Amino acid sequence: MKPLHPHVYFYNFANQNKRRFTSRFKTALSLPIDKQHTSHNKIMKTKPNENNVFQVGTIEFVTVATECCAFLEQAENKERTAFIDTSLKLLTLLYLKALLIPQTIENDSFIPLTTVTRPQYESIRLNLAKLMGMHDDYLERCNDIQGYSEEIETRSVSEGLADIYQPLMNFLYAYRSEIPEQMQGALNELKKSFELYWGATLLSVLRALHHLQYESYQEDTL
Repeated sequence: MKPLHPHVYFYNFANQNKRRFTSRFKTALSLPIDKQHTSHNKIMKTKPNENNVFQVGTIEFVTVATECCAFLEQAENKERTAFIDTSLKLLTLLYLKALLIPQTIENDSFIPLTTVTRPQYESIRLNLAKLMGMHDDYLERCNDIQGYSEEIETRSVSEGLADIYQPLMNFLYAYRSEIPEQMQGALNELKKSFELYWGATLLSVLRALHHLQYESYQEDTL
């Protein structure tokens, strides 16, 4: 039997657990009205690090992250205008779903696995750079921690998207293991890296893509 492509697997797994969560809500709604509130609290109120990998917020993030990774892997087959338009929508949704990942507790004993190799990273980056062409590089104003000075540096959409792809795929492969400890550790690592790095990278790329999306419109209306 031919094995499922990783993205197909992630979709099936995410949808299966999302249906399981929905089923629990339907069961709660079938209870007498005075017991529905108690049942709802039991479903929604979980302590940090307790079954977070199967909460609806995590399942929805997995679904969007899977779509984003598949989209970036297929970028070389897309037209630049359509790519920018879809990227704006997917990245916006990805950021929102990342904000809604359930609260986690760090596990110092967890060792994150790097499944995305350097050649895979470079393949994604180079394909995106080729697609974006002369529009790949953009200027970003960077504030220091105190906010007393500002510097302008050159960044690229392709490198930013590759930097987002890498932690997403590392997380998705760990999530695929279906080993709760491995899944939980990967979720903790992903949330921490979102807060410290790739969340800000996503917003930076989003700003650059927004400018490209509406630049021609602004020029036409001047």
